[in-house]
Amino acid sequence: MGNAHSALAEHMARGISQANGDLAGEPLIDAEIVGRSVAYMANLPLDANALFHTVTATKCRLSGGG
Repeated sequence: MGNAHSALAEHMARGISQANGDLAGEPLIDAEIVGRSVAYMANLPLDANALFHTVTATKCRLSGGG
């Protein structure tokens, strides 16, 4: 959930260094969507577990790159 649009991630949309040395903007996901996904996990019944939960911006190029 590192690409949640927030004050901390604002610079990512303008452009950050990529693995190949290029400067490119990172796609961000609305922080409200991230919050709803966390609330979903928090509201699961006690006998259920979310072992994996990935929320990402649609146009993210890589997963787990940072």
